[in-house]
Amino acid sequence: LTEIYFGNSLLHTAGSLLHTSGSLLHTSGSLQHTSGSLQHTSGSLQHTSGSLQHTSGSLQHTAGSLQHTAGSLLHTSGSLQHTSGSLQHTAGSLQHTAGSLHHTSGSLQHTSGSLQHTSGSLQHTAGSLLHTAGSLQHTSGYLYLNLPRRCVLLRAAEDITILQNGRVSRPVG
Repeated sequence: LTEIYFGNSLLHTAGSLLHTSGSLLHTSGSLQHTSGSLQHTSGSLQHTSGSLQHTSGSLQHTAGSLQHTAGSLLHTSGSLQHTSGSLQHTAGSLQHTAGSLHHTSGSLQHTSGSLQHTSGSLQHTAGSLLHTAGSLQHTSGYLYLNLPRRCVLLRAAEDITILQNGRVSRPVG
């Protein structure tokens, strides 16, 4: 059974919302999940405009693609896990404030605006992580970069520039 929702808002306040196959499409307004678990196991979950908010518990996406094209995606506590395929955020802000954000394979792309990680660990183990414009901020802990022929360990609040040849330029002082 395919679920398609075109109205203003879909509100789920407690318990679990489970979608196992096919596609769940939300085109406008707001989709809110406040507690419990939201699970999507296969197919595609698409959100095109407005806001998608997850406030507590876990949001899990195991296969296929999760796409957010405009507005803000806000995750405030617990863990956000993406294990395969691609997670794309094209405009606005993606904020993760506590816990861990784990991406194991495929590509994670952030093209404009700001990507902020304030505490806990941010791990990317394979594939490519691309940040093209705006600011990428990491305020505590360490950020590991695996570049061709070398691994770079960044301290919190350390500014570097990655040159086209893969070399790292650190400010003097």
